[in-house]
Amino acid sequence: MSREEAMWTMAPYTFDASTPREVIAGSSRSGCRATVSNDGFAAARGHPLWPGSLSRLGAVSGPTLVIHARPISSVPPENGRILARAIPHATLDMLRVPATSS
Repeated sequence: MSREEAMWTMAPYTFDASTPREVIAGSSRSGCRATVSNDGFAAARGHPLWPGSLSRLGAVSGPTLVIHARPISSVPPENGRILARAIPHATLDMLRVPATSS
């Protein structure tokens, strides 16, 4: 499938259900203009909480700061909390991002 078709296919998995369609479309346009290979693009868009990696986060032993923003259209704030809970002794810094006008 084309990169654009892939973007729309992945949208339910990479964007919160409340994300406006125009935000998803903007991200799709941006992704379609990317000059990276399809493999690199797919890896960069991969979900950080893919079950294959979530179970390994408990092995992280170094100091860890999880930074997340709210509100953010493409990733629910709960994802940052999940990461911080999964990594031993992690600190979560939840940033507040001002709404932007379009």
